[in-house]
Amino acid sequence: MKDGAQILQKYYSNGMRCLTVFPDGSAQVFYPSGLLALVVMVTEENGRVCIVYDDSSYQPIRALFQSDGRATCYHSNINIWLSLNCSGGQCFDEAGARVRRWSWSSRGCRRPNKLLTSM
Repeated sequence: MKDGAQILQKYYSNGMRCLTVFPDGSAQVFYPSGLLALVVMVTEENGRVCIVYDDSSYQPIRALFQSDGRATCYHSNINIWLSLNCSGGQCFDEAGARVRRWSWSSRGCRRPNKLLTSM
């Protein structure tokens, strides 16, 4: 943690908490319902992992994004919808059957855009 760093909190106009950012760069975002929408965690290598939750009382995980370019998104029935990695990706239908597969260019792994690492 940085010396003197404070927790940053933002609120919706109705007073419900919207965002909490911690001194280490991790964060929590909340739906207007008050339920947790996503969590951003800082890894030991200063990367980021973002977990997205559904806005329901059950709160299943809807997606997982990592700053190294890996990601998985889920259908509402918890089957995988999209899977990405440094080699390419795959899309699946709600029953789990693969409907599309692709590869990225042969340039190898590159650091993805800095959306997660800039939080």
